[in-house]
Amino acid sequence: RLAERQLGIPNLELKPWIQWSPPKSEVLRYRMAEYVILHGSETLENKLTRKVECHFKPNDLGLSPEATANLVAICGTRYNKNKQVVKLTSDALETQEENVERIECMVAQLIYYAKATA
Repeated sequence: RLAERQLGIPNLELKPWIQWSPPKSEVLRYRMAEYVILHGSETLENKLTRKVECHFKPNDLGLSPEATANLVAICGTRYNKNKQVVKLTSDALETQEENVERIECMVAQLIYYAKATA
């Protein structure tokens, strides 16, 4: 919402995202780790074992330069200027597979907003 206000984006309706396939293989790089908790609660262990990190470069998505700049602006602090990489994480759902799907939906929404404002 903050990016929408800063960029002057009109209110766009969210659409259900059926499927998104990246233009090249391995555009989205995932990092999933299995943790061993020796001390701590079971809820902490469950949260850590379902966490998924995704890293991608906006230039690899096949967007126009203007749409890429909008995507970077929308991502805000999730974009690392030194590495030119966007980092998204998810641990909201029960399994890593569901969190991977959630991140793919987030990337699809980011692409939609970046193209809509370009």
